[in-house]
Amino acid sequence: MCELNKNDPDSVPQDKVLVLKSLVCKSTLAGENNPDYVLLIAQGNNIPYNWSSNMWAGETAPLCGSVNFDDIAFIEIDIGSTKIGPYDVRKNGESLQRFQEGKADYILLYQVNP
Repeated sequence: MCELNKNDPDSVPQDKVLVLKSLVCKSTLAGENNPDYVLLIAQGNNIPYNWSSNMWAGETAPLCGSVNFDDIAFIEIDIGSTKIGPYDVRKNGESLQRFQEGKADYILLYQVNP
């Protein structure tokens, strides 16, 4: 389980915390049996959270990252030169964001804590 380090002043929430849980690849932009190189970016108030990996159709990648934000955070994924997003994140609780472009279909599961 991913938790904030309460002893680290950089990880103490300012207003809200976007906690990234997992990224699910339903189908790749590359198609059929080819992986996508995916870059996930979450931007809050300060330094963005970046995660990258090759992903295959049907794969779920567990995530353990968070960003602090006041009113709005932004999430996007880049697959090669294809950028999907950014989408804004505002409401508290568990949510998902679907990223679709061409054959690519990804679902990001996340939670916003007040």
